[in-house]
Amino acid sequence: MEDIAVGSKSVGSDEVLAYAKNWKTIFPDMVGTCENRHDAGDVLVEECSWTGTNTGNIATPDGNTIPPTGKSVNLRNVLIWEYQDGKVKSVKNYLDMMTMMSQLGLAG
Repeated sequence: MEDIAVGSKSVGSDEVLAYAKNWKTIFPDMVGTCENRHDAGDVLVEECSWTGTNTGNIATPDGNTIPPTGKSVNLRNVLIWEYQDGKVKSVKNYLDMMTMMSQLGLAG
């Protein structure tokens, strides 16, 4: 799982699970909906939207944390799933991080 906006890469099921749990810690009530799915054989593209309230700390790339804002967000992202021999080969998450930070009151 590669998070393009953050620049992180999770390898293996334990790291991917930790990545998902981190989002649920930041936004415990986060709910997602996939509006569009485009299947092209070994590649699946999903357009999704997410809503949730920030009640958990946000870890920053430099190791600091941002305390919860209590604000809600409405986000959109695109996931690109690549498969090989019926198994997930890679997943890339393209998330609009600037919109999220703006909705949280943390960016211009």
